[in-house]
Amino acid sequence: MRAIASLFRRRPSVVRRRFTPLRPEALESRALLATFSVTNLLNAGDGSLRWAIQQANANAGADDIAFAVAGTIRLSSALPAITDTVSIDGSTAPGFVGSPQLTVNFRGQAGLRFAPGSDGSSLTSLALVRASGAGVTLDASDITLTRNSIGVLANGTTAAPNTGAGVLVTARGSGNQIGLATTIDYDVTTSVAAAAGGTLPVAGWQGLTTAGSPGQYLITGTTTNPNDSSQTAGLLYVGPITAEGGSGYAMVMPDPPGETTDGTTSYSADNLGNGQLRIVGTYSITGAPNELGFLFNGTVDDVGTAANYEPIPRPHPSATWNIPHSTSGGLVVGNYDSSTLGGVPAGGGLAYVYDAVNRTYLVPSMVYPGSASNTAYGIWHNGGTSYTICGGFANSPINNLLNPRVPLSQAL
Repeated sequence: MRAIASLFRRRPSVVRRRFTPLRPEALESRALLATFSVTNLLNAGDGSLRWAIQQANANAGADDIAFAVAGTIRLSSALPAITDTVSIDGSTAPGFVGSPQLTVNFRGQAGLRFAPGSDGSSLTSLALVRASGAGVTLDASDITLTRNSIGVLANGTTAAPNTGAGVLVTARGSGNQIGLATTIDYDVTTSVAAAAGGTLPVAGWQGLTTAGSPGQYLITGTTTNPNDSSQTAGLLYVGPITAEGGSGYAMVMPDPPGETTDGTTSYSADNLGNGQLRIVGTYSITGAPNELGFLFNGTVDDVGTAANYEPIPRPHPSATWNIPHSTSGGLVVGNYDSSTLGGVPAGGGLAYVYDAVNRTYLVPSMVYPGSASNTAYGIWHNGGTSYTICGGFANSPINNLLNPRVPLSQAL
């Protein structure tokens, strides 16, 4: 039995280990964030803004450009396009306390361009003036522009316009932020107290201006016609900005000769002093798929008097839509369109300037150079013969009323 058992006796196992020689392993490439300081106001050379942009472009990865100098950089040639991620921070300039201390005067050269590759860049607290074309072009994505004065000197009041748009966003740009992202608390106003008693529902607000005394405002918008709930009426509210504690007035455009109105809305009010107001808005005609403009002159007690309303003439005989958006200093701005698609303007409209005092068009067709569709949204009387007008334009016929969520570049 011993002999047999010995045949099955287990032998101790031997483990052989293999040793792998050490070898170096490559890590992913890394680039350190660098800060390039602008130390002079020269057009070029070490320490210039041009030099800082060139250095940031050449250094892969995100970089900062800071300013150790304040004043005005006067260019004699265009700055290089920004091709890598960079933060250009004008708030680092000496003396900065909230407004730009450094101005870039392009002097007829092309403006600043964030080119492809500069995604995620930012531009803060600079004044950018007198560029040929846009002051800033965003040809990349996720760019942030905050606290800049574009087309205005660093004092914030003196105009020094660029010849093109203030900020031009190309089709390649997306997710860009222009201005501060601020969270605010607000209440939705669903109705206001009517001067005649009861309440007026609020369907929307369109305009806001001061009423001539501290804390009092004129707010224009849309409500329901108290005499016909199937129709809209213009809304004029006079009181605190909270829309509480004031009085609301329904505005209904009277029927023009031979026609019947079936809706009114109020866009903008101008306080003329001594209780006198000028209000502009639109009205619609039964059976006609369009909107036309009206003008009101009088006091709040006159809003129910037909004689105080008048149609604004069409800027052009073919105009089927005439929408006055804003009034100030005796002038009215808006836009008109001569075509209809799906019951709304088809696009390709033109802006205008109307003299509400002399009842004549100063500029019947205002066109931004090279554009196909225009509107003027706001006007502000600066005093004397000076006015500021703001609006929008597109390089192809635009109408995003059918789907307001569609970007203008894809609206048609």
